[in-house]
Amino acid sequence: MPKPTSRRRRVLLFEDEPRTNDALVKALKVHGIDVQRFADRARLVVAGERARPDAVLVDVSLPKVEGLALCRVLSSHPRLGTVPVILVSLRNLAHEDLVVEAVGATARVTKPYDLGLVLETFEQLFADAAR
Repeated sequence: MPKPTSRRRRVLLFEDEPRTNDALVKALKVHGIDVQRFADRARLVVAGERARPDAVLVDVSLPKVEGLALCRVLSSHPRLGTVPVILVSLRNLAHEDLVVEAVGATARVTKPYDLGLVLETFEQLFADAAR
């Protein structure tokens, strides 16, 4: 499992059921990643514009705003278009990797969360951004 970083990272989490992510948020915090939770797309975008996040974690199946649509908004946004976006899915289907690319996302993880994989994904994204 990756070690905590010296610089705290900031991640925006777009999820309709924030309580289901309590364990994930706590684990990320231990590893130097602060998480802001959002259930409203407009608020997430405004927060991202005010203080650019290091990454955005988006659930792909939300009742009011589908996660894929939000991903398209983020990838075409003038200030947030280069922020890595990780899609969260309940399924682990091979064709979803094509969807990730098509909507401008950077990576995909599945629920239930494999904490080690989520942390590795973030570490890789942060390393890539540092280059």
